Amino acid sequence: MSLINQVLKDLEQRQRPDRGLILPKAAVGHKAGSFRRWFWIIAGLLVVMILAAGIVVLLYYHHVRSTSGTKPFPNPVPFHTVNPTVAGRVQTEAGPVVQPAQVAHSSAAVPVVKPLVNREASPPPTLAQNDNVSNSKMILKKNPGFNPNPKHQHQAPVKESTRQWKHLAGSDKENRGKPISAKLPEKAVLPIIRPVDVHEESLAKYKLGIKEFESGQIVEALGEFQRALVLNPNNAPARQALSNIYIGQRQYTVAQNLLEQGLLLQPGLLAFSYPLAGLLVQQGENAKALQVLNEAEAEGSSNADFFALRAAILMRLHKPAQAVQDYRQALTLDPNKPSWLVGLGIAYEANHDEAGARDAYLEAQSSQHLSPVLSRFVHQRLARLSNG
Repeated sequence: MSLINQVLKDLEQRQRPDRGLILPKAAVGHKAGSFRRWFWIIAGLLVVMILAAGIVVLLYYHHVRSTSGTKPFPNPVPFHTVNPTVAGRVQTEAGPVVQPAQVAHSSAAVPVVKPLVNREASPPPTLAQNDNVSNSKMILKKNPGFNPNPKHQHQAPVKESTRQWKHLAGSDKENRGKPISAKLPEKAVLPIIRPVDVHEESLAKYKLGIKEFESGQIVEALGEFQRALVLNPNNAPARQALSNIYIGQRQYTVAQNLLEQGLLLQPGLLAFSYPLAGLLVQQGENAKALQVLNEAEAEGSSNADFFALRAAILMRLHKPAQAVQDYRQALTLDPNKPSWLVGLGIAYEANHDEAGARDAYLEAQSSQHLSPVLSRFVHQRLARLSNG
């Protein structure tokens, strides 16, 4: 009977559709619930730790504020604060450091740079506001036992350092809120930036170029004259010397451009008009050369070479009467030029004045400085005048 009952139970278990699945579902549900429980436990611990850290930071901040009266993270030193220990530099309100070597070359005077401190607009800083933490560290590092307060000299060096740190930070009630003296140390010397005169520097370059030229170093002299003109385009001696070098090197176009630029900057200057007129005569532009000289007549009125050159140009333009006047003016200023006497005789002949031409030729022939070529020319002209 028991065997039959056992067989029937086995058949019932085989006919049930969810056999063997009750235990696995229960196991899976147990594992999932355990995982969720640990996740929320860990998340709660993290939240508690974050809140505790925030509370600690707030307590520390409140403690520092209540004990020292200063911020735990002080503001940086403003730009207009001057550090007297740095020699040779001045900090301005704009921030950059100005040094004497950084002054630009200009004809205008450069003012002396001073620290922009407006003591009327804002009150002087206090010990609690001033950020001298770096200076305090340097003092304590070099001398740990130093104490500005003589009442505590008997304490240990470590305590002295701590007390000194608090004293400098403004923790003492007796020093808190007191303004710091704005008087600089006696040894602090602020630099004075002197103005650079480009005219003097350009003149120095010109003198150096003259020395190079006299020593035969033409290329170096050329460079110095060019640098002098860059510094000061109105440096007439440097421009004249540079044009003479170009003329000597047969670079007539460069010399002509240089002289014309000089006349645009300094109109009527004889130092530029005279060589430019000579270059124009070589090119056959006699009318333009005469115009250039006429514009410089105010300065050339006392120059014999000016009148002699203009007389020669007038002869090329077939104006002998005016040439005679210029030759006579040139000989009045410098009578020791027999070549001008020859030019005067030629001008008299062109103006149909044989008596004046004869006198001029005879005076030139009596001169001991007449060249052999001109001497033969004068002899031929006198012979022709005597036969005619």
